Amino acid sequence: MEQTPRDSSPSLGHGAHSGDGNALVSSGNVPENTSMLALLRPDWRSRAVVSIAPFNWALIPQCFEHSIAQQLAQTFPQHHLLLPAGDSSTPRFLYRSLIRRGIVEPFCTNLDDVWQRLLQMLLSPEYADALGTLMGISTRGLNVDAAICVYHRDHWLKPHTDREHRVLTQVLYLSDSWDTNDGGHLRLLHSGDVDDIAAEIAPEMNSSVVMVRSERSWHAVIPVRNGTNRARRSLLFHLSTEAVIE
Repeated sequence: MEQTPRDSSPSLGHGAHSGDGNALVSSGNVPENTSMLALLRPDWRSRAVVSIAPFNWALIPQCFEHSIAQQLAQTFPQHHLLLPAGDSSTPRFLYRSLIRRGIVEPFCTNLDDVWQRLLQMLLSPEYADALGTLMGISTRGLNVDAAICVYHRDHWLKPHTDREHRVLTQVLYLSDSWDTNDGGHLRLLHSGDVDDIAAEIAPEMNSSVVMVRSERSWHAVIPVRNGTNRARRSLLFHLSTEAVIE
């Protein structure tokens, strides 16, 4: 499965391209940070670009404060990452759970202080409420899961909509100096066809994509270029009615 990014779509800025001409709408003015959200830029929500096509999703061009993003990238956990079991048709990437059903994994006590603060933020009701407000959904009573994901050369993720218990997914990109020619783009799709592209987002440092799960929320990750030495690193955050990190 060797796909390459499309360059023919009109640019939406910050690494995103629309495949169908649907305009994206700014989220407008919203309340700024609370203390629990201090790792984030004060204007992260007002800078977000929200779309309802082909499903409910948003692009946040700059999520964390610059110094925080750099610290997270520099101290990104590197050890004991897992490869999903399966054959050549199985999505290929490395991952490790950080939070499972609202409980921080024991190994996280060894993470850098900035990661400890991040985990506290992800578990806070304030963060779930902020994302819910951005996306126009209720997040009350949902479970929190989080994991780190690493894609090396030829790693990819096939088209899927997420399992039904997922309500909201956020991907936060932490690959410093990512070259867009190295692939690894997130594709938002009209269908289960990886080439039926609605939008394509490069995994640019400190950007983030938020997706609300539905029967139409098809998305995939195209392969990281075979010749690159870079790793596509991200933090995956879920709000779910039940919690299992795949």
